[in-house]
Amino acid sequence: MKKAFISLFIVLLCCSFLFIGKSEVNATFIGIIEEMINDRKAVVYVTESENDAIRGIVSVNLAKNPDIKFKVGVK
Repeated sequence: MKKAFISLFIVLLCCSFLFIGKSEVNATFIGIIEEMINDRKAVVYVTESENDAIRGIVSVNLAKNPDIKFKVGVK
Protein backbone atom coordinates (compact mmCIF):
# COMPACT_ATOMS: atom_id res chain seq x y z
CA MET A 1 0.00 0.00 0.00
CA LYS A 2 2.83 2.37 0.85
CA LYS A 3 4.54 1.67 -2.48
CA ALA A 4 1.32 2.38 -4.40
CA PHE A 5 0.87 5.71 -2.58
CA ILE A 6 4.46 6.76 -3.33
CA SER A 7 4.06 5.77 -7.00
CA LEU A 8 0.83 7.75 -7.29
CA PHE A 9 2.47 10.76 -5.65
CA ILE A 10 5.40 10.63 -8.09
CA VAL A 11 3.08 10.39 -11.10
CA LEU A 12 1.02 13.37 -9.91
CA LEU A 13 4.16 15.36 -9.21
CA CYS A 14 5.52 14.68 -12.71
CA CYS A 15 2.20 15.67 -14.31
CA SER A 16 2.15 18.93 -12.39
CA PHE A 17 5.62 19.82 -13.72
CA LEU A 18 4.32 19.41 -17.27
CA PHE A 19 1.62 22.03 -16.69
CA ILE A 20 3.92 24.50 -14.92
CA GLY A 21 6.29 24.76 -17.90
CA LYS A 22 3.54 25.74 -20.34
CA SER A 23 2.43 29.05 -18.88
CA GLU A 24 1.45 31.69 -21.39
CA VAL A 25 0.41 35.23 -20.52
CA ASN A 26 -1.23 37.65 -22.91
CA ALA A 27 -0.37 41.13 -21.68
CA THR A 28 0.36 44.58 -23.05
CA PHE A 29 3.73 45.94 -21.96
CA ILE A 30 6.68 48.13 -22.89
CA GLY A 31 10.14 46.63 -22.66
CA ILE A 32 13.66 46.62 -23.99
CA ILE A 33 14.94 43.70 -26.05
CA GLU A 34 17.91 42.23 -24.17
CA GLU A 35 18.68 39.28 -26.44
CA MET A 36 17.43 37.89 -29.74
CA ILE A 37 17.14 34.10 -29.46
CA ASN A 38 16.28 33.76 -33.15
CA ASP A 39 14.19 35.73 -35.65
CA ARG A 40 11.00 34.66 -33.87
CA LYS A 41 11.88 34.86 -30.16
CA ALA A 42 13.51 37.42 -27.89
CA VAL A 43 14.27 37.97 -24.23
CA VAL A 44 12.72 41.27 -23.12
CA TYR A 45 13.14 43.30 -19.92
CA VAL A 46 9.71 44.71 -19.07
CA THR A 47 9.78 48.39 -18.05
CA GLU A 48 6.02 49.08 -17.94
CA SER A 49 2.98 46.80 -18.10
CA GLU A 50 -0.75 47.22 -18.12
CA ASN A 51 -2.15 46.62 -14.61
CA ASP A 52 1.29 45.33 -13.51
CA ALA A 53 0.45 42.02 -15.21
CA ILE A 54 4.10 41.07 -15.73
CA ARG A 55 7.48 42.19 -14.41
CA GLY A 56 11.13 41.43 -15.00
CA ILE A 57 12.50 39.43 -17.88
CA VAL A 58 10.18 37.53 -20.24
CA SER A 59 10.45 35.48 -23.42
CA VAL A 60 8.43 36.97 -26.28
CA ASN A 61 7.18 35.39 -29.51
CA LEU A 62 7.99 37.95 -32.22
CA ALA A 63 6.33 35.95 -35.02
CA LYS A 64 3.01 37.66 -34.23
CA ASN A 65 4.35 40.88 -35.86
CA PRO A 66 6.21 39.76 -38.99
CA ASP A 67 6.21 43.27 -40.54
CA ILE A 68 8.33 44.81 -37.73
CA LYS A 69 12.09 44.30 -37.58
CA PHE A 70 13.22 43.83 -33.98
CA LYS A 71 16.78 44.45 -32.71
CA VAL A 72 18.58 44.27 -29.36
CA GLY A 73 18.09 47.49 -27.43
CA VAL A 74 14.85 48.44 -29.21
CA LYS A 75 12.06 49.57 -26.91
